[in-house]
Amino acid sequence: MTMQIKGFTIAGLPAIKVRNALRRMGSSELSAEGIEQLFKVSEQDANLLVRQLQDDGFLESEVHHGKAYYKLTSRGMSLANASAMKRMPRAKGDELLRQVLGQAQDINASKEYAFTIRASNKT
Repeated sequence: MTMQIKGFTIAGLPAIKVRNALRRMGSSELSAEGIEQLFKVSEQDANLLVRQLQDDGFLESEVHHGKAYYKLTSRGMSLANASAMKRMPRAKGDELLRQVLGQAQDINASKEYAFTIRASNKT
């Protein structure tokens, strides 16, 4: 399942901005200062943002040498991979698939090509 984020806000910020920042964060662990720099917000706003992202299940904290560091949860990784594109209607997907299969049939029927295209059930 994909997470659709266009038009939504997270912790008062556009969801797309949050998603982009979390993509840059990746698998890193960041301190509060790192969150400030990543999101380009003040220390106060960074603290509020971290709290909201933790409450929403996107970030979790770990303490190293007495200092808190934040990393993405699995839900945070899902947000980082979220799409801002509209879903493709089923009819359009079916039509595109028909076109691809038609092109494959045309190629297979032609003597111009040295190879043929065949379907595989391997995943």
